[in-house]
Amino acid sequence: MLWGVTPTTKQSGGKMETADIEKKWTISLKQLIYAVLILILFLALGIICFGEEIEIATCDLEKGLPQTLNLSPEQCKKIRQMSDRFWKDSQVMRARIMEKRLELKKALEHPNADPYNINKIERELNRLEHEFARMAQQTQARQRRVLTPEQINKMKDMSYEYGFHGYNIRVYKGP
Repeated sequence: MLWGVTPTTKQSGGKMETADIEKKWTISLKQLIYAVLILILFLALGIICFGEEIEIATCDLEKGLPQTLNLSPEQCKKIRQMSDRFWKDSQVMRARIMEKRLELKKALEHPNADPYNINKIERELNRLEHEFARMAQQTQARQRRVLTPEQINKMKDMSYEYGFHGYNIRVYKGP
């Protein structure tokens, strides 16, 4: 008996031979290797996607904002700590915002969507996004307290641009 199938001999009743059953239920070495590789791929993908959060940025004094503002290592460290705390504190809120966006998208795609329900989801999403923006502004205000007046003046010459990884600060070059 192989895989719960009882082997039979070839008869006129259309039953399969034992060799045919074994051929049907045996797995070749190549198939086994592919199955193991796919399993490893899924495990690795799960670890990458759902593992610990990757650090957002480093405090590299030779490029970017630290170089432009000429930040000291102490200033850079303090700003980095505030930024890390913000991302950790806002993690649940960011997840809730994503859930509401998906809920709104699903509601808008439904052919018989209730306008009141859509409005309710939009209001909740707006409230969450507003709260997130408020938290971000408070963090930026705390970070500005670490800067010197000269560095704050340099910040006025910078602009926000949308790049590959979202909004980034760039030095304004003029028109």
